[in-house]
Amino acid sequence: MPVYQVYPKKRNSFFNNLSVNSNLILINIICFIVFMIMIYINAKFLDYIAIKPANILQGKYLWTFLTSMFMHGGFFHLYYRVWFFQAILTPMLSELLELCLD
Repeated sequence: MPVYQVYPKKRNSFFNNLSVNSNLILINIICFIVFMIMIYINAKFLDYIAIKPANILQGKYLWTFLTSMFMHGGFFHLYYRVWFFQAILTPMLSELLELCLD
């Protein structure tokens, strides 16, 4: 009896064509836009998104360790961080990784 493995057909999607860095940047931009809309609607949302040491010490809003990574000071700050990550940090880290693997 022959044994074979069936591979499901890969779906072509927009995210499959992007690198991991590009996916992270896209997620960062989307979160930034959503968070800015939330803060524009009600400034109280800032407590739920931005990290505040007083809240952390009281044990409140512990998820802000994660959500604060997507907060930026504005569109220029977001653009600069994306540019720095994509143009400077990524090539540097990939060269370092090649050196470590050799």
